This record gives sequence, C-alpha cells and structure tokens, in this order.
Amino acid sequence: LLPAEGNTLLHVDEHSDMSLPRLHRSIRSIGDDADLVRFTYNELDIGNFIWPSIYQGIFNRVVWLKRFHRPAGGWQRME
Repeated sequence: LLPAEGNTLLHVDEHSDMSLPRLHRSIRSIGDDADLVRFTYNELDIGNFIWPSIYQGIFNRVVWLKRFHRPAGGWQRME
C-alpha cells in the first residue's frame, strides 16, 4: 500500500526501535515480494525493522515522536 521508496515514517513510540538486526542472510539477497515477507518475519522484529527499511529505501525520513519522562517535560528534536 506504500510507494516502493521515498516515504516518511512517523514513529510514535517511547522506544526508538532503531536496533541493528543480526541477520542470518544478506538484505541484498531479497528477491520477490514473497521472499521479502519471509525475510521480514524470519530476520526482523519490532525493535529492529527501521534501519533495514531505510537501507532498502522504503523510508528516506524518520520522525520519532516520543514523550519526555523528565520532571521538566517537553519535546526535543533528535538530530
């Protein structure tokens, strides 16, 4: 349902989910759509899916919306 590339990910979460995955096969080995589904379910999880999607060009921008938990409160920009 998304264009194949150039999308913005609005990531609303308390955690960045920007861990690097420990892959058992190269991301460059992904073939057709069915293989992409297998790769996603076998190699990635909710905590490490963002970097591979950026690498593949699906997202070219990530906006992380996170709430501060400090007493002062507020928002900050993540560079």
